[in-house]
Amino acid sequence: MKQNSDLFDLIKSMDKNEKRYFKLSSELQTGNKNYIELFDAVDNQQVYDEIAIKKRYKNRKFVKQFAYTKNYLYWLVISSLANYRRNSSVDHKLHIMIMQCKILFSKALYSQYFRAIRRTKKLALKYERYGYYLQVLDMEKVIIKKQDIQTVKSAQIYEEAVNALESFRNIFEYAIISSRLLSTFRTSGNRRSRRQDEFINSILDHPLIKDVNETKSKRAKEAFYRIREIALGLKGDHSKAIIEMEQRLKTIKDFPEPFADFIIDYKADALNSLFEACMKQNNLSDADKYLKIMNEHSSADKAAEADYHVTNVYAKFRIFIKKGEVSKAGRLIGELEHLLRLYEDKLLIDTELSILFDFVKCRLLEKKYPAALKAANKLLMHPLLYVRADYESYLRVIILIIHFEMKNYSLLKYLLVSTYRYLYKREKLYKLESYILEFIRKLPEVKTGDDLNFMFTQFWKRLNELKADKYEKNAFEYFDFPAWVDGKLKEMA
Repeated sequence: MKQNSDLFDLIKSMDKNEKRYFKLSSELQTGNKNYIELFDAVDNQQVYDEIAIKKRYKNRKFVKQFAYTKNYLYWLVISSLANYRRNSSVDHKLHIMIMQCKILFSKALYSQYFRAIRRTKKLALKYERYGYYLQVLDMEKVIIKKQDIQTVKSAQIYEEAVNALESFRNIFEYAIISSRLLSTFRTSGNRRSRRQDEFINSILDHPLIKDVNETKSKRAKEAFYRIREIALGLKGDHSKAIIEMEQRLKTIKDFPEPFADFIIDYKADALNSLFEACMKQNNLSDADKYLKIMNEHSSADKAAEADYHVTNVYAKFRIFIKKGEVSKAGRLIGELEHLLRLYEDKLLIDTELSILFDFVKCRLLEKKYPAALKAANKLLMHPLLYVRADYESYLRVIILIIHFEMKNYSLLKYLLVSTYRYLYKREKLYKLESYILEFIRKLPEVKTGDDLNFMFTQFWKRLNELKADKYEKNAFEYFDFPAWVDGKLKEMA
């Protein structure tokens, strides 16, 4: 039976200060504290082993009540971590202020009650916490017999509630549009067809996306620029997308309160978007600039720590590939694989799949074909590859190139058929994919070096013509097919 390691994972995620705070706060508690022994026992393990704990502490009382003590300790640690962060948490402050309002009301201290209500409303609005704001309004509208609220006041509270609800709804309207856009991106990738183009244009023409004045809060404004940057990026118009990204970052920097104390680090996310756009434009100097700013902005959270470590190494890896220094990129793969294992289940699946996809590209460009095939098969078997269906379609095409390089011609015939069927069934058989399939199908039949050179030269010209096609150019962001062909031509020169 698999052991539940939730408590182990939680304790191991704590830093020294958090553990010290837990121990100090536990000392202030009365009653039996045998859970401290369990805490230390778990903390001293490198790999969770429940049987070993029970064996070592078999005479301790907590072992006889192990399930209860384990569960009790888990929630004590959660409570301790919440208390440890209470001073830095906006939501905790608002929660306490609302409790204070309720206490003052129960004590019939009505003048203090209404002053506390006003302070709480002000803070909730400052940080755009509309859920808390509505809760406070609901408390404010209570009719007190000793101090009747006038009709004017009731109307004012009603209007405030309507405005808060409108702002709350407005944020979710932008969230829905963003979700639609991201879902399309993960399924289809960058724009490759007229139908995708029409969908993206319908987003950009949406009344909420055409005019920033339709936003009713700073959070909605950030979402407005975020949606526009994604849409323009999908079109391949990265220069315009960067303008939206800069406006998004400016909104976050100018009005930090609404973006404080969220699970998402909005500033880091905006900086990462700017880094990505610069990479796609081959603007490596600006990409490096934003990477340095991201490093300066690093957070102490475990999730942020994982992002920080992986982002740094992965950024260097990608910059080497962009510069054509693939051997230097290849030397970083081992470190990245270690980080993927170290931060397993702590990274976004998009990040993990992107890294694995780039491993395949790097090994292919290094001409380490068995390693490239191994990396490709590993990604192809990934249980969550469906999250990025765009990667799978390009991966299957790259696998054909790898098998050609390995001279697996007999297998290649079957793979060409299955790849064609896969792309056709999913409506992803665009010009580029058709050209590549046709080209690779003919390659094994070439008899002389001159004929092979001629074929690669003609194919290189066709690929570069596609770079001028608005529906085809975005495919080269996934893999630089002309660079592979150029490498083959240099080999034959």
